[in-house]
Amino acid sequence: MSFTLVLNSSNVVNTSTNTSFKYEFVQGGFTADNCEMCVSSVSIPYSWNNVSTYYNNKTFSLIFPTAATTITYSFVLPDGFYTVGDINYNLRTYFSISQMLVLFNASGAKSGQKKGPKKSIQKHVHKK
Repeated sequence: MSFTLVLNSSNVVNTSTNTSFKYEFVQGGFTADNCEMCVSSVSIPYSWNNVSTYYNNKTFSLIFPTAATTITYSFVLPDGFYTVGDINYNLRTYFSISQMLVLFNASGAKSGQKKGPKKSIQKHVHKK
């Protein structure tokens, strides 16, 4: 006979570290003699920011040479969780719409944009 015990944030004992859990049995305690217990599954959601000031990975710069100098376009993402698709979409949108730069593929044809991300961050861009 097997039983499933679910431990989640409601079972946290020490909220400063989130490393100790306590399960309260409905009928009180019980004695477990001559039995085995195991962990059958663990789920740790990836819910922290992957782009942040802490990681120093939120600024993208493109430097274009001109006849005598260069032009630098900088794009800053706000702290958050982004997929590669989210970052690509926002970079392409910024450079194609805000800066009127168009991306062409190797054969010289204009490259189309794919379906947009869940979050657009147009307001967080600037030009140096």
